[in-house]
Amino acid sequence: MAIPGVGPAKATTISAAVELGKRAFQVRPNERTMIDSPDAAAAALSQDLMWQTTERFAVLLLDVKHQLLGLKVITIGTATETLAHPREIFREIIRHGATRAIIAHNHPTGSVEPSQEDISLTEQLLQGGTIVKFTHY
Repeated sequence: MAIPGVGPAKATTISAAVELGKRAFQVRPNERTMIDSPDAAAAALSQDLMWQTTERFAVLLLDVKHQLLGLKVITIGTATETLAHPREIFREIIRHGATRAIIAHNHPTGSVEPSQEDISLTEQLLQGGTIVKFTHY
């Protein structure tokens, strides 16, 4: 990896340090992982959403006891947007037999403000979840 103004050996050291830092914050969930708090959800999603340069839309698939059944990245978009349709999201939830789901996406730009599209999709997902009898809170 080339870093302007830094020699190859030091650039390799810096790159390794950055990678180590990323791994320190990433927790790869296993099938017994309990997702019972926002922090647990963030940790489970971190590897697939954190540090990414493109927007990604993912779903944590949970059973009735909040145990992780799986994690699925639904879409990968550009640096500023990704498109996700409720149909694809609910397809994965139903396919995995999940009774609960946590849906999230990253903002590589660092903005934490939801876009109008984010708000609209959230409303559609809540309506769809009511129809298929998913619990939300």
